[in-house]
Amino acid sequence: LTPTITNQVKQAMKDRYYIATLLIYLAITYELAYLATVPQYYGLNLGASLDTATYLQSYASLTYYRKILESFVGPFFAVHASPILLLLYPIYETYPSIFTLMTIQVIILTLPIPLMYKLGMKIFNNQKYALATALLYILYPWITTAYAPFEVVTLAGAFMAMTLITMYLGNKRTYWATLTLAMASIEYVPLFGIGLSIYQALSREFRRWALPTFIYSITWLIADYYLVMYFSHWTHSIFANLVGTILSSLLTSIT
Repeated sequence: LTPTITNQVKQAMKDRYYIATLLIYLAITYELAYLATVPQYYGLNLGASLDTATYLQSYASLTYYRKILESFVGPFFAVHASPILLLLYPIYETYPSIFTLMTIQVIILTLPIPLMYKLGMKIFNNQKYALATALLYILYPWITTAYAPFEVVTLAGAFMAMTLITMYLGNKRTYWATLTLAMASIEYVPLFGIGLSIYQALSREFRRWALPTFIYSITWLIADYYLVMYFSHWTHSIFANLVGTILSSLLTSIT
């Protein structure tokens, strides 16, 4: 991450409005991380969350007992396909705590703000309008989920937002990186990848992106299917997860 952060600082030194965007991003991230942890957990004001408890218990098993991803609800990937948890674990290990886990969620959730500034610059070629574009992201409905328990589906929404932004920016490397992180978050995302590929196929600007995105999404969907099947001992299908309010709320929020 060091080269990326250094590059962003260099860009900010040349653009005071981008400096303002980054400062606002840091302030919002700090505020949301505080509100998502201190009042909730010190105040014992958090509702029950089986998923959050499962993540914490599994990480604790891996950290203290060297039992890889064992949870009290059964094999870890027996219900959802979330390989991203393996990527987040080393970060969690820097300070094993619910506060670290919630802070990671907030940072990822607010990460599209700097990208929105760059998208605003591409659309308007005006620094003030670009700053206003970046601030619009604060109105994104899922910002409120920073107050909710840790959920990988929350990460999926933020990564898909970054995928769309980088697509419009024409940044293929970041597009594939964020799309991969989105795919790794939960098994719903390949369906959105398929939908995205259809949109790309219907547009002139992104038509070349359509077939690779479609193939990539299908590959992830098949891999997720067999991952959950394997860990559930062939008793649970990911398609059983696609029925209900979670998918509809994800679709509404991304739209």
